[in-house]
Amino acid sequence: MGRKALWGRRAGRPRQQGFLKNRVVTLFIDEKTDGSDIVEELKSLYKSHLVPIRPNRKSERNPGKYRVRIKPKITKNQKDGV
Repeated sequence: MGRKALWGRRAGRPRQQGFLKNRVVTLFIDEKTDGSDIVEELKSLYKSHLVPIRPNRKSERNPGKYRVRIKPKITKNQKDGV
C-alpha cells in the first residue's frame, strides 16, 4: 500500500492554462469535433499533473525591495585640500 500524501493535491493553474490554450482553438475551428472528448482529455491531463496544496504559502510580494537605489550624495563642510 502507498503512503498517504502529506498535503492535498490540485491541478496547477499554469499547466491548466497551457492545456486549455491548445484545446480551445480546436473546439472553435473544427465543427466536426465533439466537445466531450476534449473535455475528457482535459480531465485526464489535469488529474495527471497535480501539485501539492501547501498551507500558509501565500508569500507577499515586495516590489520596492528590488528597486534600483543610488548612493546618497554626502556634502562636505570644507574645501578640498591642494
